[in-house]
Amino acid sequence: MKNNTIIIILLAVVLLMGFVIYQNPEFRKALGVNGGSSLEDSVASTTTDTASTITTNSLISVESLSEGDTITSGQIVTGKARGPWFFEASFPVRVYDANSNELGVNLATADSDWMTEDFVPFTVNLSFATPTTPTGKIRFEKDNPSGETQLDDSYEININF
Repeated sequence: MKNNTIIIILLAVVLLMGFVIYQNPEFRKALGVNGGSSLEDSVASTTTDTASTITTNSLISVESLSEGDTITSGQIVTGKARGPWFFEASFPVRVYDANSNELGVNLATADSDWMTEDFVPFTVNLSFATPTTPTGKIRFEKDNPSGETQLDDSYEININF
């Protein structure tokens, strides 16, 4: 009976340690365990600066809008993003003027199943207040319900109004 109790306790400890390692990428890295997904590896390899800006080919690609395009309120923007960019099939898209004043927050919605690591098409209807500057930017933000800043990510496009 005593041997069974010891075995059960050891099994519980091993399972708990496995869960902690699986849930914590920093812990996996510290132990030298390569259990990260290819998506996590892609994010790490495509960061270009401290703001964690990513290239359009890694996690998000905006197809109907390019750098310097002129936009209007009510315009539809389409693209594709990796499934983990979404939460509950959406992610925020913010419009700013050149003075960094937020003019509007919109939700991009997945046009197909977002529960994947593959690219998922999205659509967003841009709605924003009248700008007071001729230029601005649109920020596509990875939805991060955890609030953990190390999981934040965004992609920006400079635009004209």
